[in-house]
Amino acid sequence: GHAIFLDGSIRPSALLPICGKNLTKDLAIGLLTSQTEAERIKTQHGISRTELVSGHQVVQVPSVGDRPPRTFSRRDIAEILEPRVDEMFELVRREITRAGYEGMLGAGVVITGGTSLLEGMPDAAEKVLNLPARRGLPSGVGGLRDIVGHPSHSTGVGLLLHARRHVDELETAGLRNGGTWAKKMFGWTKRVLEVF
Repeated sequence: GHAIFLDGSIRPSALLPICGKNLTKDLAIGLLTSQTEAERIKTQHGISRTELVSGHQVVQVPSVGDRPPRTFSRRDIAEILEPRVDEMFELVRREITRAGYEGMLGAGVVITGGTSLLEGMPDAAEKVLNLPARRGLPSGVGGLRDIVGHPSHSTGVGLLLHARRHVDELETAGLRNGGTWAKKMFGWTKRVLEVF
């Protein structure tokens, strides 16, 4: 998905049908391996732009069943991932245009989530969107920073931080005075937010 942040507010946006799981599926098909192995390869060796591949690095890829493992170059991996990455950012570009925000995002884009860690993702975003791009990490959190500071948790952390800032408004709105289930849920949420 994506969110457009303009003039201090999140603007309405659409949910896009492509995510990191699509990259994993593409690798599984292209490398003739399992989804589990494809995810591992994406995480450890994935690269989103063929022009960023240097040298001739190879990756051992386990085959499905009892067939022997095969060897692929990192360039092979990039050639599988690059078209899907470009498609992801092309859908974002179209949505920005459709929503009427083209030319209004001078500060650029921030990419988050686990897929943002794929090598070259900011470069890919800049190429397709023609905007400055950077990788974003959750900030303003305490406690388990090693875990919640990971880009794959950025949406959840952002929602919790937003709720934390507005917890008094939630109480005032009467959510705390709801039924037993609502009281328990509100109490649990408030305790979780205190950790942050």
